[in-house]
Amino acid sequence: MDNELQEIATKYARKPLAVMLKINITKMKISIILKAISFILFAFSLTCCDPGLNGDLKVFNKSNDTLTVVAFDYGHTDSLTYTIEPNTNKTIKVLGGLGNQKTYDCCPCEYENLYIKSRAGNIKKDPKIKENWIISNKSVQKKYGGEDLKCEFYVTQSDL
Repeated sequence: MDNELQEIATKYARKPLAVMLKINITKMKISIILKAISFILFAFSLTCCDPGLNGDLKVFNKSNDTLTVVAFDYGHTDSLTYTIEPNTNKTIKVLGGLGNQKTYDCCPCEYENLYIKSRAGNIKKDPKIKENWIISNKSVQKKYGGEDLKCEFYVTQSDL
């Protein structure tokens, strides 16, 4: 009878250990699955981010007169003033932040207001109209990475 009781006790004593091992193995599987799902979601979120917008806005003075660029940036009360000597150019804004370089098409939209003046007054060509700007490397732009945007505004003698 002692042997019989000992067998029953041993049988039931092992069962909780086996159940505990089974539970631990299940927890480990769930942990591995959760880590894999977390990694996949993190990797996916990196690919879904809005791409970076990099580049600059330049004004090219192809005239014989000195130009003054007055720009009002969004959220700023002070204006930014640039002087551009004849036959030179000046970067008036460096682009940075979120955006898609491939579909970007509005260089003057970076400023709330933008004026270009010569000694005779405001120039004829309006710098606030996006069609007056050229994105010289538009054809090589990619959504992710690639060359920086080159927004260019040309002022010639006939624009004064």
